[in-house]
Amino acid sequence: RFEAKRSALHMSACKRLRASSSSSAAPPPAVATLVVAGDDATGVRAEMASLWREEVLLDCEVHVDGRRFEAHRLVLSASSAYMKSAFSNGLAEATSARIDLPDMRAATFEALLIWMYDGSATIAEASLPELLEAATRLQVPLLAAEAERLIRERIGPSNALAAWVLGDMHTLPALVAAAKKVALASFAEAAATDEFTRLSAAWLEELLASDELVIEREEEVFRALKRWHAAQQPPANDEAVASLLRCVRWARMDKDFVQQHVNTDPMIKTHAMVIAMAYQALAFGTAPAARLGGAIECCFSSAFDTNGVLYHIATDEGTRPYANPHASGKVQASWSSCWNGEIKSFVQHSHAQPMYCYTKDKPNSWMAVDLGEGRSLLPNYYCLRADLHGTDKFKLRNWELQGSDDGAAWVTLRTHANDSALKGSMGTAAWPVEGADRAYRHFRILQTGPNSQGPNSSYFHNLICSGIELYGRLRGARAS
Repeated sequence: RFEAKRSALHMSACKRLRASSSSSAAPPPAVATLVVAGDDATGVRAEMASLWREEVLLDCEVHVDGRRFEAHRLVLSASSAYMKSAFSNGLAEATSARIDLPDMRAATFEALLIWMYDGSATIAEASLPELLEAATRLQVPLLAAEAERLIRERIGPSNALAAWVLGDMHTLPALVAAAKKVALASFAEAAATDEFTRLSAAWLEELLASDELVIEREEEVFRALKRWHAAQQPPANDEAVASLLRCVRWARMDKDFVQQHVNTDPMIKTHAMVIAMAYQALAFGTAPAARLGGAIECCFSSAFDTNGVLYHIATDEGTRPYANPHASGKVQASWSSCWNGEIKSFVQHSHAQPMYCYTKDKPNSWMAVDLGEGRSLLPNYYCLRADLHGTDKFKLRNWELQGSDDGAAWVTLRTHANDSALKGSMGTAAWPVEGADRAYRHFRILQTGPNSQGPNSSYFHNLICSGIELYGRLRGARAS
């Protein structure tokens, strides 16, 4: 009787709950969310891995490179769309519970299988491309993405071209972009690899035509092209070779090199039109643009000649009329303070009229120039110009020429103490920079002591200067 009564009460309660939930006037029923304490997903994964290692409930086989791997169809199908399709679409694999994977190394699949069970795996760095190919083939997107990331992080000059080919094969634009960037930045090293000789003519042309190719001299491009051409079996067709030869910037080469090495080269002899264009460029001075990474020698002849770095930048390598490079945005001039004159005057090549140009009367005054993103200069000479002040008034006497990578940390390149070379109104003077062992993006004049007024007079901290020009090896000449 007790059980019957309890059952009746239970049924009555259920009816009331259903009636309550079906009433239009009643609010929506409350819901309860059940949460399992702890990381159950990790626990399930660990349990499946344990069953696999203990060889419990294994229900399928994968044959790779002469080895047999036993596993659970559920785990393989959850990780790989390829495996899921094979086991569930009525194919032979579904009946036999066996999958054969030709053209894959057993060690590569073993790493992939361990990852499926454990969520991590260790593999030799050299095998990462194989793992990426296996993960892509078996449609394991999470593992493929992780393998691609690790490959991108490890791209260097020796494997950049191989990574480029791999990324293109599997349609991985981020990998292609990263590999191409390294190949362009380290062209000499990349061109020395075996992978370079296996590039298609179209891919090689993409490299050789780029303004961003970083080289010391254009002759490197010609030598690399010769190496590629000699390795082609069967030989590359004439049309492809002619197209590649047009990518070489002949007028950027030393004239003697062209005459001694280019004119006698068998590859060139079959392309008379290309060599004719090369000589025409040399004869008429129609030099193509410098590559982004190319180095240009700006050689000192006399103070504020037209060979200087700032003049070179201001005229786009002599192809445009001169315009103040600070005003045009090609470089950035700056002063510690300005009392008289314009900031841009510090990088002006010449002035139409004599002018005053100086900082406030403060210790450690400076004037600086930033050559711009992508540019750097290994200096070997520089010159300065005084301003309108006549005789020897307010002339620089104690200062340092400094270089910097970031405009914050400075390295002294030359020290001047009681240097009286600057004289007269708008007078100029030049000095060698000896011992500079690296290139810098930023340069400045830092006044370290009194000007020609001396410490016992007024305004001896004013830095007076209406121009600077720099000389040496300029990299990244075409940087914006």
